[in-house]
Amino acid sequence: MRFNKYIFKAVVFFLIFSLLIVGCTPARRPVPSPTPPTTPAPETAPMKPDNTNVPNEDIGSARNIGNDMNRAMETRILREVERIEGVRNAAVLVNNNTAYIGVDLGTNVPDTRVDAIRKEVVQRVTSLEPSLGPIYVSANPDVVGRLRAYGRDIRAGRPISGFIDQIEELFRRPVPRT
Repeated sequence: MRFNKYIFKAVVFFLIFSLLIVGCTPARRPVPSPTPPTTPAPETAPMKPDNTNVPNEDIGSARNIGNDMNRAMETRILREVERIEGVRNAAVLVNNNTAYIGVDLGTNVPDTRVDAIRKEVVQRVTSLEPSLGPIYVSANPDVVGRLRAYGRDIRAGRPISGFIDQIEELFRRPVPRT
């Protein structure tokens, strides 16, 4: 019985020792293949002698040609609209071939003359810029104020595409009359 006890202890000790040896060895992994040396990327931009990039000057003044042309057209339309008798000042936005015009009428303009002024605005703008499609005109002071605010935002660099739905909604909704 003593002999069995010693054999049992020896077998247990051997198993624990063999588990420690086998369990603590690092796993065998395949040897990675050597990677070829990396070559630096070729220079793609032309460089000046002082190693600074040369700006792309090929585009000339065409950087923002669509918006610049619209802003110039807006200025021409604005000047023409403000020449109309009864119009104190105006706000104009042009998007593609659509013009949105708000006219601020003087205090002495009768309500019966408002529609005639709006028609005259459309007529003058059409003769000035025949390429324009629909021309929306409003004499509502709220619309004029919002058009001015949108114009300031656009001139500050925000794209008109961000406002176009709101601008169209200004001219779609009915104006309450008192």
